[in-house]
Amino acid sequence: MPNTQSQFEIERNQQRISDRQHGRLRKVIAIARGMVEHALSLNLKASRIEKQLQDHDTDNDGFRARVRADRRDWLLLWVFWGTILLYTVLEFMTSGDIAEMLACQMAPHFGIDPATGGMPIWLRRSAGVGFVAGMLLATLLVKLISGWFLDSFKTARAALMPGEDRRYRGLTCGIWGIYLSKVAYVAAVAGLYVWLFGFAQQRAAFMADLAAEQKQTAEWTDLGVKIEGGVVETDEAVPAKSSAATETETVARLAGATGVFYAVIVLLHACVLLLPIPDPSRELELAHFKKGVADKQAVALRAEERQTLREIYEHVRIAPEQYRSDLVEATEPVHAAINQIYGRRVIGIAGVESTPPDSNGTSAAARPQPLNPNGPNGNGGAHAANGHSHVATAAASINGSNGQHPIGEEEPPVADWDAIFPSGHRA
Repeated sequence: MPNTQSQFEIERNQQRISDRQHGRLRKVIAIARGMVEHALSLNLKASRIEKQLQDHDTDNDGFRARVRADRRDWLLLWVFWGTILLYTVLEFMTSGDIAEMLACQMAPHFGIDPATGGMPIWLRRSAGVGFVAGMLLATLLVKLISGWFLDSFKTARAALMPGEDRRYRGLTCGIWGIYLSKVAYVAAVAGLYVWLFGFAQQRAAFMADLAAEQKQTAEWTDLGVKIEGGVVETDEAVPAKSSAATETETVARLAGATGVFYAVIVLLHACVLLLPIPDPSRELELAHFKKGVADKQAVALRAEERQTLREIYEHVRIAPEQYRSDLVEATEPVHAAINQIYGRRVIGIAGVESTPPDSNGTSAAARPQPLNPNGPNGNGGAHAANGHSHVATAAASINGSNGQHPIGEEEPPVADWDAIFPSGHRA
């Protein structure tokens, strides 16, 4: 049967087959590249931790002091934000009286008559949240402004020259004035809460009166008579405290709890104002450094890296032959590390020496005597930057499969599987 396909259809079919093969190749290479990137990431993390361990052992550039400073600043940040959180909770719990008063002041803006209409709960909550936020914002603003002036005065005093006694006294007075202003602000906050404590006492007195009325009603309903053995007996009169003394004790007990909360809130204001805050521009990268934990992390990362490198090698070794050359090219960044694990060259690109750097960090290109690709790889690092000069090398002077005849510039290089996978390791 004669072929009825046109040249156009034949070219389209060939293009479709080529695109399909190219898509499969891209998927295979994508898997290998993902494994390579994972291995490189593990090596980078392990190298960073190992560098920190080395700096800790040698105390390079005051490493241990930096660790202590970062850890102290990290704890200060936790204490500062914990203080703010505790203040917010306690302030909202005890701001009911002031929230009620503020809600009455805000009611006309929402068309509510405080005298005739009930106060909505959302308005009281909004007033309480606004009061808490306002007090906290005021304290943080005072802290920010006073801290800025304090740093400016201290910097200016540190830059004084001999003979500037008058300016020194002025700057010192300014510094002490800032300290006194902080104390004055805390005293003002304490006075505010003393005034608010009066509302707590009024509420406690109201609750005491309500309790007294309920008790009096219960006494009127109770006859105080009981019958035992057919004999009617009445309760003996028990000497009772005066009503005024009882009411005073009740008010003190009810308002005392609020007073304790107010005292704690004033102390929290003082802590927020006086606690030093670390420089936000400085990264606390060593705040969580611990030598024992870092050792374990480095060992675990190196073990995972070695496992990943073996998986990469096996993935390339058992791949179909039509994909193997491309996979070798794709996994070139980890060839040196794989060869180091196996103790000899088990993977590489023909004509390109793939050896890891030595213990001093000297690369293969700068090393006077490169390692034998068929021998041990020495004590080099886990990865080496092989570069991508093999493309030009392959086009100019890569040897053929027998290692004797060079390939011309116009002749495509032949895949040298003996160079990529030495004998005993090919699929």
